[in-house]
Amino acid sequence: MIISEACQKFLGHCRGAVSLSDHTLRAYTSDLRDVETYFGPRKRLKAIDKEGLRQYIRYLSAPIEY
Repeated sequence: MIISEACQKFLGHCRGAVSLSDHTLRAYTSDLRDVETYFGPRKRLKAIDKEGLRQYIRYLSAPIEY
């Protein structure tokens, strides 16, 4: 499965099966868009390893340059 499919399935589940606020759904959607942007929407989930996740976490914690 590719990232974009997994994100859509997760958000669909959150909208239908879980009672979440609109604010939480917007936050999840934004976070998952960031994941898609970083890894690429066509990246296969199985191709993301621990090191890839570590790099993403470092990317998230890097200071913002203006």
